[in-house]
Amino acid sequence: MSRQEELENLTTAYYLEDTLLILNRDLNELNHNIPKAPRQPLKPTEPMEMTPQKVQLKQYPQIQPPYIKTPSNWKKGIPLYIIGIIIGLIKESFIFIGSVIAICGIVYSLRLLSKDRAWVKQQKKEAVENIRNSADYQKKCKEIDSENEKRQLAESNRVHKEYLKMYERYKSECKDYNNALEQYKKDYDHYQTYTMATYNSKKEELKNVIAQTHDTLEEVYKKNIIPAQYRGIGSVAYLATFMGTSDYDLKFAIERYDQDVSHRYQQQQVDIANQQLNAMRTQTQILNDVLQNQHYATYLNEQVLDIQEHGNKLLRSISNWQKADILINEHRYQKRQQAIKKAKQ
Repeated sequence: MSRQEELENLTTAYYLEDTLLILNRDLNELNHNIPKAPRQPLKPTEPMEMTPQKVQLKQYPQIQPPYIKTPSNWKKGIPLYIIGIIIGLIKESFIFIGSVIAICGIVYSLRLLSKDRAWVKQQKKEAVENIRNSADYQKKCKEIDSENEKRQLAESNRVHKEYLKMYERYKSECKDYNNALEQYKKDYDHYQTYTMATYNSKKEELKNVIAQTHDTLEEVYKKNIIPAQYRGIGSVAYLATFMGTSDYDLKFAIERYDQDVSHRYQQQQVDIANQQLNAMRTQTQILNDVLQNQHYATYLNEQVLDIQEHGNKLLRSISNWQKADILINEHRYQKRQQAIKKAKQ
């Protein structure tokens, strides 16, 4: 196997690995940008007529009872009280009798006072009732009742007018809703028939491109020029740039690659048992390191562009490459067209 054939295998493997990386990134982006179905409009809610709020009602005029002087009938018990005191003072043996008479006088006065107060209360009650039943007071009460009825009616009318406004707005919203619903049905039919169908078609086409490209890559790897443990985008990028920018062969490039990876593991203190778990991360790190080298990145870009435009002997020897190449170019064309269309919006 000549050095040129080894390098061709490496650059071809990198080209296909890089293409798969881009295609899978496109598929992931497509999976995260599923077309959203149109939103169904919300049906308006029919308003309910509100209960009128409590209005502040005018109160009837407060009746102030007239002043009525309390009678002095209670004084009739005073003479008995005085007589009892005098009898008790005349002779010591009469003290008990005098005390009884004095107490009777007090009790009698208190009973008379209670009756006087009850009489005053009754007189005031009758006076208030007479005022309440008077024509002037009744007239004022009727005027207040009429005013209160007007206030309550005004509040009821206000609430009803507010309800009518809301109901008219509801009917207008229902009309808009029905129009929006008709449009929604059309939009949803279009979404199901065209948008999702186009999306699913793009997704299947992209999966097919990935499958064909992957099969081509497997054919390249089956040539067994690149050892199994060095198959991966980071590894082939490293080996291709090392050989492409020097005169060394694949064997020496692999030795340098192993030294670089071993040194990387030592720096990161990675356990040997965990190296396999870190293989994918290492591939990404190696690829990033290669691409950060401007000389290496330029070399890889030149190789990719050359393969895109002209292909190479190795790819032309693979049976399904022609189909994969057509699909890849078609996908790139669609992406360019989509980017142009988006830029014009």
